[in-house]
Amino acid sequence: MSNKEKLSIVLKPYLKAKDIMQLLECGRNTALDVIKVVKQKFPDRLCIYGCEIRTCDFFAVYELKLEDFIRSAELEETYLNKSEVKA
Repeated sequence: MSNKEKLSIVLKPYLKAKDIMQLLECGRNTALDVIKVVKQKFPDRLCIYGCEIRTCDFFAVYELKLEDFIRSAELEETYLNKSEVKA
């Protein structure tokens, strides 16, 4: 999965199990475990039940920053553009 695709996932306000599976390249059970960990730290503040969590809560629990995803996508785009020119 490219960094641009990962960025499009983390720009969503809520993450579902399917999104986490794609983002972390893991199975459904692992994605559900991630959701459980985040929901333990940040209970459903808006009464959103089921298999989705707020993206900002996911970032807070795993100490991630949106800027890192943006920077990675930009670097990947720059690198791909340069390699296409050389080919």
